Amino acid sequence: MADRLAQVAGHLSATHSRGLLNGEVAIITEAIPQGIGRSCALLFAKEGAKVVVTDLDEKKAQLVVDEIKLAGGDAIAIGGDVAADDFPQRVIDLTIK
Repeated sequence: MADRLAQVAGHLSATHSRGLLNGEVAIITEAIPQGIGRSCALLFAKEGAKVVVTDLDEKKAQLVVDEIKLAGGDAIAIGGDVAADDFPQRVIDLTIK
């Protein structure tokens, strides 16, 4: 098990000075301040990605964005219902903007 963990760890930032995802954009839905979405958003930001954090409650998404920015990352929060017909296009438009 330890060998596998060392192998996985070797694929992350240790071998990429600016992070494995430097220059990439990650859109994370349902990234509320608890749970796997938040963890993914933080990890992607740590690896250099610009992160778009979405949640039904934009204030909750903003808490994750604040945490990312406090750690030196780049992120924006977008509130809205992922099931809404216009949500995917709105997320893409705001991400590009």
